[in-house]
Parts: sequence; structure tokens; C-alpha cells
Amino acid sequence: MSEFEPPKKSVGDAAIAVVRGGLGAIPFAGQAAMEVFAAVVKPPFERRTVEWQESIGEAVRDLAEKQPRIAEELAANEVFIDTLVQASQAAIRTGNAEKWAALRNAVVNSALPGAPDESRQSIFVRLVDSLTALHLRLLAFLDDPDAWFRTHGREKPRVKPQMLWPMVAAAFPDLVTEEILCERVCRDLHEHGLLIASSLRKNVNRFPYRPEQPREEQDGYRFSDELPADTAVSIAGSPTAYRHWTTELGRQFIAFISEPPHDVE
Repeated sequence: MSEFEPPKKSVGDAAIAVVRGGLGAIPFAGQAAMEVFAAVVKPPFERRTVEWQESIGEAVRDLAEKQPRIAEELAANEVFIDTLVQASQAAIRTGNAEKWAALRNAVVNSALPGAPDESRQSIFVRLVDSLTALHLRLLAFLDDPDAWFRTHGREKPRVKPQMLWPMVAAAFPDLVTEEILCERVCRDLHEHGLLIASSLRKNVNRFPYRPEQPREEQDGYRFSDELPADTAVSIAGSPTAYRHWTTELGRQFIAFISEPPHDVE
């Protein structure tokens, strides 16, 4: 499986050599700046690059154990290559473990049958790059709050929440004093078309709710579906904060950045 071993040289070596050469051309101060660059900038850059290459190499090796021809197929798959390059650039820009995992999963999922089309893959990788780990964490929670509380062993609020914020605060105690920040994150996710809710502070009655329709059969969220604050609620059912809050696009995004099933062939 040597074809999956990453090269020892960093992909940024050429760029680093250019920068070091430029710094070295500056008399006196240039030499000191070059030494600082070599000591502070180069090691973490190279470390991230090598770690990312090794991570992707291991992922492709795992796929090859189930699909012996996968390396040959991926080498000719331009959509996969585009996603790999885009995800690699994003991975070098962050040291956050959650974002790295999301980017790695995106690369792996792009190689599997049923992967999103080229446009969605590019959009999803850009989203991981631009969003923070808090965005990803909050989106995963609001995708299915009820299941999240069960799987994480956390206790739900004793009083049925009329807004999303009490539920978020109960799930993430470290964010109790960060309501304004979380509200901004929620709005970001809504503006990207990933969440139905545009606010953690609005009454849950103010958002579209179709409990009688199976989730997988719903045709996705349209921005026009959201009810104005002064509109009387006339949607059937009893809105609850524990519903699924992600849009169809949001669910596709979560699936693309989540670890693929282990039984995928």
C-alpha cells in the first residue's frame, strides 16, 4: 500500500523557500526575521501538512481494503480531486480537531457512491472552512435535539422550552454566558440555508412545523416559509423545541461531513 504513503516534503516547501529567500535578502534584520520564520512558522505549517497527508492516506487505505480499485478510480475522478485539494487547503488553515474531522470525512464521502454533486461538495467544503467549530456543534445539536440529549447523557430542561436558547444552554453548560454569541451563530447557520430557525430567542411557534409529514418526505425549507413575528400561528400540530431544525440542505451538509458508515462498500 506504498502508493498511499504521503511524501515527506511539505507541499508548502517551495512557498517557504521563496519567503525565506526574500527575508534573507534584507540586510541584518532580514537574517533575524528569517530565523524567527524558520522557528515559529515553518514547523507548525509542516506538521499540519504532514498530519493531514497521513490522515488522508490512511482514509484511502481503508477504502482500498474494501474496494481494491479505488485508488485507480479516484485518480481519474476530477470531482474527488477538486474536493481533496479544496479540503487540504482548508485543513492547513485550521488546527481545530472538529473541523479537521469534518474535512477528512468530506474527502472520504466524496469518494463514495451517492456523494453530492460537484457544486454541493464545493459549497460544503467552503462552509467547513468558513464556519467555526461552534457552528458545526450547534448545527449537529439542532439537527435532532432529542436524540442528542439521549446519546450524550444530558438532562433536558425541566420546563418545556418555548425558545431554543434554554435547550442550547442545557446541552452546553459552558455556553450559558454566551447567549449573544450563540444567537449570532444561529443566524449565520440560517443565512447559509442550513437551519429553519433564524433565532434562538423566538418562540418555537413562529417557525414552520409539519409534524404529520415524515421528515424524509418533507420538501425542504424555503425562506418564505418562516412566519413573521406578528403572524398568527395556524399550522397543525403542537410545535416543540425538540423537533428537527435543520433544512434539507443542512441535513445533506451534516451527512457529507459526518463519518461514513463502516459497512459502506
